[in-house]
Amino acid sequence: MMHNVSQDPAIRWSDTGHEIERVHGESGPRTMGDLEVQLVGDGVWRVRDKRLPEHDASCVLGVIEKTRSGYEATRVGRSLECSVTASFSDAAGSFV
Repeated sequence: MMHNVSQDPAIRWSDTGHEIERVHGESGPRTMGDLEVQLVGDGVWRVRDKRLPEHDASCVLGVIEKTRSGYEATRVGRSLECSVTASFSDAAGSFV
């Protein structure tokens, strides 16, 4: 599933954990509607913040992988964080 969102090139965003912060100081929490989840392989999905330009590496929040025990969500950022959930929607929700 892929969503296209127009981006204002005059606005730069930086990832600060669970919130997206405008360079100008405004911030807001990330919501499920801000996520783009794209199948990239057999049982592997890339999760990105669609508020950021796709060519900006900081838009990638992590990956979800189908495992025997459920869905493993791996967040990237300052450090790697992994969690295993029973459902795909719970795994996607871990990026909010």
